[in-house]
Amino acid sequence: MNSAQYLMRAFRYNKYIGSRLDVLSACKLKAERNSSAFSELPHRGENEPHIIEQSVIEQISLENDLAKDYFFYSELKSNLEKMIMELDDERYRFIIRHRYCDGFSWRTITGLTNYSTRYLLKLHRIALEEFDVIFENFMKKDT
Repeated sequence: MNSAQYLMRAFRYNKYIGSRLDVLSACKLKAERNSSAFSELPHRGENEPHIIEQSVIEQISLENDLAKDYFFYSELKSNLEKMIMELDDERYRFIIRHRYCDGFSWRTITGLTNYSTRYLLKLHRIALEEFDVIFENFMKKDT
């Protein structure tokens, strides 16, 4: 794995965790809605599935999966933060952190920095070159 793949893994995992949190939130809302909607209805037949129980089971399953995913992501992000702190220029650290750890879009980062997109991407390219060296050294230490 090279540094670009490592950074993209962090970026994608950030987005993935965010989407899983959205799904979990929707599942919780569904469980709440089902519990309030069905609390006054007569009991359903024994052979029919219980909607509330299904919602709770789905929620617990999502929470367990999310906990495992978040554990992996937290280790990935921790290592990435260590490498980012080794970048010499604060601008490079800002760009790499907000793009890959926080998952910000280029438009958002240009708004935060007041740099043009062209200049931002130039700084990003230089930051990646410096990050490559740091990543190689980090991987050598890790093995």
